[in-house]
Formats: sequence, C-alpha cells, structure tokens
Amino acid sequence: MPMRRSIRVDTHGPRRRAARSRLRRDRRPATGGGYDHRRARARGGRMSQSFVCDWTPPDWLIPWISRTHVVLYKLTTGKIGSHVDGMPCILLRTIGRRSGKPHTVCLSYLPDGDSMVVVGSFGGGEYNPAWYHNLQANPEVIVRDRERVFWATAETLAGEERESLWETRIASAPRYARYQERTDREIPLVRLSYSRPYTG
Repeated sequence: MPMRRSIRVDTHGPRRRAARSRLRRDRRPATGGGYDHRRARARGGRMSQSFVCDWTPPDWLIPWISRTHVVLYKLTTGKIGSHVDGMPCILLRTIGRRSGKPHTVCLSYLPDGDSMVVVGSFGGGEYNPAWYHNLQANPEVIVRDRERVFWATAETLAGEERESLWETRIASAPRYARYQERTDREIPLVRLSYSRPYTG
C-alpha cells in the first residue's frame, strides 16, 4: 500500500507573512548606550502609561492632582505618569522658601538641548505656583527623569528667548495658550540645566 505524504498548504499568503516578519523585528530590543531626550521619550512612550487630558481643572483641585501624580510617578519609577498628553514629565524637587522643607511636583517639560524647560502655568491660575517661588529663592533643584536623578540649576527665561520657546510650547500643547488667556500674569518659563549627579 503506497505511503501517503501530507502536503502543507500555506493559506496565509505573502502579505500576512511579511506583516508577521515586521512584527518580529519591531519586538527586538533597542541597542546602544547613552542618554538623550529622544531615547528617553521613546522609551517612555513604549513602557509608560500616558494620560491624555484636554480639561482645565479648577484651581482648588490642582494641588490634589499634583500630589497624586507625584505618588504614582514615585511608586512606579515613571512607568505611570512620565507622559501627559504625549509630553514627557519629570519630578522637580525644590526647597520651600519659608518652610525650608523639600517640595516635589510633577511637571511636563520641553527638551532644550541638554536642558529642560518647564512652565509655571498653574492651569492659568491668578498666581505663580509655589514651586516657582521656591526656585526663585533657591535655584538649586533636584530633577528625577524616570530612573535618572540629578541636581540642576533653574533660570527664568525672558525676552526673545522666552517668546521663542513659548511659541514652541504652544505648538506642541495648545492648552497653554488658553492658560495664558485666563490670567493677567506672564506665565514663566524656567530652564533646568544639569549641574551634577544626585547621590543622596
């Protein structure tokens, strides 16, 4: 009796095979070392939970939202909370100008070369946020960008430099234009420049 041979029929077709091949390539881990904003944003986009919000909270709710954001960021080392509306976020620790105690907030930032630019919007509130007053009194601050922690020096931007970066910020996050419309104060932009590693 002749032996039967089974014949495997490919029912997937070349397009599906090509798609599966691309998927396997996309799953390969990235290689290379070093740190820069682009790598940090790409890593955060793949691994972290990103919040998307086009709602401006009332002033009384902002401190509660900020505290919750800080707790989630710390507990998960930025896996939750390191991106909001597609923008990268950091933890900024200042020293209270009156209390002398550490004060930590979570802020989105705009990459500026090797530095970061944060915005003192406070949701378009009437007054500048407490962290901004703190760093005016003591510009030496601590920044946490996911696993990376370092000392930085804070500098309030002014003139053409501020205007240029403000337009860039609005282009990437139009809600900041609404924040400015809500208040008579000029919303401050602050550059955070790397100073030294944090070893505490």
